Amino acid sequence: MSAWRFDTDEVRGISRRRVVAAGMAAMAVGPLAAACSPLGGPAPSDGAKQRAEIEFWSPWTGPQYEGPTGMIARIDEAFTAKNPQITVSPTTVPGGQMVTKLVAAAAGGTPPDVLILTNGNGEVYSLAHQGQLGALQDVAGKDLGQMKGWMHPSMWDLGLYQGKLYALPLWSQGYALMWHKAHFREMGLDPEKLPARTLEEVPELGLKLNKAEGGAGSAYTRVGFWDVWFGCCPQLIFPNYLPAFGGQLLDASGAKVTANHPNNVKALEWLVGVLRRFDLARVTEFQSTFGQIPGGAYLAGRFSMWRDGPWRLSTIKQNNLRFDDYGISAFPDPAGMPGGFAYHYGDIPVIPKEAKQAAAAWRFVRFLTGFDGEETYAELLRIQPQIPISEKFTKGKPFQDVLATWPGYDVWINAFFRAKHVMTPPKAPTAKEYIDTLKTYLTQAFKGELTPRDALQQATVEAQRQLDASRTR
Repeated sequence: MSAWRFDTDEVRGISRRRVVAAGMAAMAVGPLAAACSPLGGPAPSDGAKQRAEIEFWSPWTGPQYEGPTGMIARIDEAFTAKNPQITVSPTTVPGGQMVTKLVAAAAGGTPPDVLILTNGNGEVYSLAHQGQLGALQDVAGKDLGQMKGWMHPSMWDLGLYQGKLYALPLWSQGYALMWHKAHFREMGLDPEKLPARTLEEVPELGLKLNKAEGGAGSAYTRVGFWDVWFGCCPQLIFPNYLPAFGGQLLDASGAKVTANHPNNVKALEWLVGVLRRFDLARVTEFQSTFGQIPGGAYLAGRFSMWRDGPWRLSTIKQNNLRFDDYGISAFPDPAGMPGGFAYHYGDIPVIPKEAKQAAAAWRFVRFLTGFDGEETYAELLRIQPQIPISEKFTKGKPFQDVLATWPGYDVWINAFFRAKHVMTPPKAPTAKEYIDTLKTYLTQAFKGELTPRDALQQATVEAQRQLDASRTR
């Protein structure tokens, strides 16, 4: 199996996964204290028997996270209700500084006990390779066997590096296509159905939904299809569509960079074509006119169709908008490439190798994954919908009650768990360098300075040189 590719057809015999931080902010302590194990047994009683204090670093900032009623305080309170012998000491570390501060703290002998990595650049794998992270099987014991059976296999795979488990996600990304039903009605389309049958037909439909104040080539008043990352983050948008085309960035051994894989070229050619047809410069100019829009430009109708996650449902509710004004569908597959696709990385808790309170830290990691109680986990998703880490969990009554809270939530759930083509960031010691290299050359392709084929060929050569050099250090 490719180091980047995860095909669920290969693991059908294995039991099957962003509880985003904001969801925890309103979490009640009572249900946690009474929660049972999702496998039917009592809440676990092993772990540190004497009092322990664990240092917890998170990247979460903002009023919903901070203060005595914020999410971080609520997490600490709820965890302590289940584990009164353990005290959590939280510290906020900006995500862009997390890796640097961890390495410095570890060098000084003072690493935290638990920290949250976003893993968008594959930092879990780079840090694991450097020996900065502890393997969870060294502290988890028998818990891991049960958790593996409860979690979706792609969620389990997300934390694996070279045969060892270094992390377990809180949540995963999951995306679908959203649209304004009013815009479909305006075009004489059925507002409840996506008429595009293939991925290639989505931008074609978007072009028909475009509006410009002075006709073709003039300033936009509405863009028919867009992706929030088109204009800013080629290194993020590219891998999100890559599994749809059957792409890969490393071979099965993890030793060969395959950024120039033919299917990757197809994916990039499609993306570049979309950007050219909608004219990135015109869209950027259009976006500069927005200012502050309650609920954001997408929900407000500046775009007819867009890629989004289930967390957008909570934005609809918070801004007193109508769920029924928006359509939701799984993204169609490219022509000739059926099966569904997903790319995920997630906020993912890890334990540094030299953590002073490793046993207590494991208790906290286990708690963050939702494994200690399905009722509690469901309450989090009732507040902020995300893709849970367990498909088994989604079949139970607690989650079925959550689905009733969020119209359309099931579209994201089904799209993720039915996807046959699932990818993670590159599992390589040079993962961050690889992603940065992709950003450089993808940007040139998006600007028309390089063809997609040449951009990916040059990225391959540079990323391979980085990977080979890492083995001689």
